[in-house]
Amino acid sequence: MKNIFKIGLFATVASTLFASCLKDTPVTDYSESAIKPVVLIPNGNYPSTNQAAIIAFEAADTPSTLNITVRVSWSKPLGKPLTVTIAKNSALITSHNTQFGTNYQELSATAWSLSSYSVTIDADKNEATFPLKIATSKVDLSKENMLAFTITDASGETISSNFKNILLPIGVKNRFDGVWDLTKKQVGWAAYGIADNQTFHWGEYELITAGVNSVTTFNGFSNLLAAFTSSGGLTQFGATAPRFTFDATNKLVAVQNDIPDDGRGRVLVMNPAVTDSRFDPAAKKIYLSYIMKQNGRPNQFMYDTLVYISPR
Repeated sequence: MKNIFKIGLFATVASTLFASCLKDTPVTDYSESAIKPVVLIPNGNYPSTNQAAIIAFEAADTPSTLNITVRVSWSKPLGKPLTVTIAKNSALITSHNTQFGTNYQELSATAWSLSSYSVTIDADKNEATFPLKIATSKVDLSKENMLAFTITDASGETISSNFKNILLPIGVKNRFDGVWDLTKKQVGWAAYGIADNQTFHWGEYELITAGVNSVTTFNGFSNLLAAFTSSGGLTQFGATAPRFTFDATNKLVAVQNDIPDDGRGRVLVMNPAVTDSRFDPAAKKIYLSYIMKQNGRPNQFMYDTLVYISPR
């Protein structure tokens, strides 16, 4: 995924992401005497009849750039420079949540920056951009994050009544994030009705970004550790939610249980006897070997093979 997104493709992006009643029609073909200039955000999306689509960034250690475009809707450049000012508008997020029943929270100030809230559209141009920086490594992945901005000044020109606002739901995905097909072998717990030295096919299994190089899971029912009974039936291990962490070379370097101990002492660790647990980007496969430990029981060994299906 590219790190630079341009929020300004009016004909395609605005119609795809958001639907809105057109009050101030952007003009491209009429003479300047037909209608007054209007300053707008080409894909402004508030108020909207649809929920805003998430803008998903690749998780990275360096900031990504999201360009917010402002435009003067006119048949040709105005022939004079035009300064446009925007402001963060938290109230739009609250209104959006009320309208659609969502739970977006304003993106933390540590995760984004804007060098200036004003930009000049040159005399011979129709648009300019605000480069919004998103620090994906600082985005709180436990929240639904959003930013909202409004045009507040356009050097005396008319500001569009319904294309002056933009909502930006911010999402982050790393290279492991997606829907995968899981096949699993387990060894060690035959005495407890769990498949032992047998390989079964689970099906769709989601890996969810939890950091630049880590993922949590969703097995189709919950975030609990997927497993099979001795007859091949689907089951889950309670109080056990795996988190897998890889290094920059795609090698698995850590496995942990995200759920606090409920008294059974269930922990997840890497299998030291297997040194090639990894993500193979060329084959789009992940190989995981790890161990679940529990008080009073032998180790339960897990051998997972995941084949990429699609984005999540």
